[in-house]
Amino acid sequence: HTQHTMRECPVDLDEMLRFFGDYCAEELAEFAQTDRERFAISWRDVWRWNSDLADDWLASPEIVRPWFDDALNQYYAHGVSLDGARAVLKDLPDSATYSPAELRNEHGGRYVAVRGDLSRVTTPDDYAKVLMFECLRCGNRIELAQTVDSLQEPNECPQCERQGPFDTNFTNSEIVDYSKLRVQTPAELSGEHGTASIDGYVTGEMVDEGDDAGLVQRAGDRATIHGVIERVQKETGPDAPPLYERRFRVEHISFDGEEDTID
Repeated sequence: HTQHTMRECPVDLDEMLRFFGDYCAEELAEFAQTDRERFAISWRDVWRWNSDLADDWLASPEIVRPWFDDALNQYYAHGVSLDGARAVLKDLPDSATYSPAELRNEHGGRYVAVRGDLSRVTTPDDYAKVLMFECLRCGNRIELAQTVDSLQEPNECPQCERQGPFDTNFTNSEIVDYSKLRVQTPAELSGEHGTASIDGYVTGEMVDEGDDAGLVQRAGDRATIHGVIERVQKETGPDAPPLYERRFRVEHISFDGEEDTID
């Protein structure tokens, strides 16, 4: 296994497109008929095709996932373009599947599966992925990508070089749904693993999944949650200690006993 430090994909586009055609053609044909954004790929299929890439996706998801996104966006399923689709992983190996109590610092930044009970799901809020600001002095528009942790605002207008004031233009911003969730160690394992939990979040179409009334209706159900373990500083400010808590950015959910999975 080689860790690819270069950010260039070691596999060319034609080969990536062949992977989708050989392993996912049927599912992609169905996916193309929906308005879904996320397409779930089996880790086991990726591993059979290219074991190095499969392992690298788990170790460095922020580097590897965009390679699959790029190829997916250039794939045509029966003449339908999949531009804008995003690739997510499911069917992770046992070696990358944990209970909440088994998560440690070495899992930070990795793509993992966490088995447990979906003990809490909040009612959706609005999350601005991209905010559009307008300079009230000259009318110039400034687009800024956002994170779930802090609001990014313009320091000055690049056109008139004044420091605002700025107004937020929600009409031209990219806003999606956002729900927090908690994955709890199953009761029958709590003796062995403790009653640990990990908090996470879902965005966009995942908020509406799992039930006609959305994911919030699935609270209490047993599931395998897939995604990336992020590190969030516990306190902020000049004297804040270097202490971080783990947070789960959820990319895909498989409920026990269901063929249909959620991504």
